[in-house]
Amino acid sequence: MKYFHSSSQIIHKRVLFIAAMFLFASGILNAQQAKTHGQIVAAHPDWVQVPGEIIRPECVHQIPLGAKVEVGEDGSPTGDVSLKGQVFAHFNACSDNAIITRSTLRNLGHTPLPCQHPPCKIGVEPDVINGWVEGATWCLADPCTQNLDEMYGEWTVPNKPSENNGQLIYLFNGLESPSSEGILQPVLQYGSSPAGGGYSWAIASWAVFPNYVYVSPLASVNPGDEIVGYTVLGGILSGNTLAWDVIAYDSSTGAVSGIDVSSSGGQWQTALAGVLEVYGVNTCSELPFSGGYTQFVNNQLYDGYPSYNYMSDVSWFGEIYQGLGLKCGFNVAAGPGYGSTATLYY
Repeated sequence: MKYFHSSSQIIHKRVLFIAAMFLFASGILNAQQAKTHGQIVAAHPDWVQVPGEIIRPECVHQIPLGAKVEVGEDGSPTGDVSLKGQVFAHFNACSDNAIITRSTLRNLGHTPLPCQHPPCKIGVEPDVINGWVEGATWCLADPCTQNLDEMYGEWTVPNKPSENNGQLIYLFNGLESPSSEGILQPVLQYGSSPAGGGYSWAIASWAVFPNYVYVSPLASVNPGDEIVGYTVLGGILSGNTLAWDVIAYDSSTGAVSGIDVSSSGGQWQTALAGVLEVYGVNTCSELPFSGGYTQFVNNQLYDGYPSYNYMSDVSWFGEIYQGLGLKCGFNVAAGPGYGSTATLYY
């Protein structure tokens, strides 16, 4: 019995050792499979960069002001786009899913909530920033019971970067689905994207999904202009179909760019008070030149359509996603309460 017991222990230890080696090898394999943004772009040279993902160019659709994107019961676009109550275009789903270009977050002193967007498996590039850099977010603690019905906020167009080397910069707020498979966002853009643009600032509104991307026409804005971004449930159509308005508005000049989304499925339960997202930034001087920060002010979140109850218990939490190696002073300060401010430092 003593020999049998010893043999069993040896066998047991061998099994544990083999299991440990398997897990170790799996970890190495997963780490090796985590490609950088540069490697992904090199492997997909014809794909284009939109907010949050890289996707085939034929899957990005610029639609006119007032056009409405139809989203089905499964939370994915149907491909139909209507204008003035009539379907004027139908787009087939993308033949390949988009590749998410968000990086693993580093939460700043707060416990992540269940509906927080999951980490992405993109490797870190120490000498260049690609993806979400930092943001202030909040989501419903019980993501199955309700929608957030309005996200409202304001921010100022920064001065242009002091260096231009082909970088693409997005600053935005908006609403996101719990699974991160969809985002509605009014966006301030610098650089060239599939929507157009160049070394100047412009606004557009985006509805981004894994198989479809929709964007409104770009509208030019100027440094110092005040931008209003809001995503709001504007009405309930027949059945349980929700009508969303996504608006980017320059209150200084009156320029506006927006889209509508008609959603009979899916939920919007993660709020983004402000996010800085960049691509191809190699030095800190390629970031916006605005005194070292951008402030998203007068942030307001509502639920309870049609009464639009202000959510007073919201306490925005800051997140750093990547780009720490450049030491550009990335940090987020976000306060609670009505009309709060989220400051993104860089």
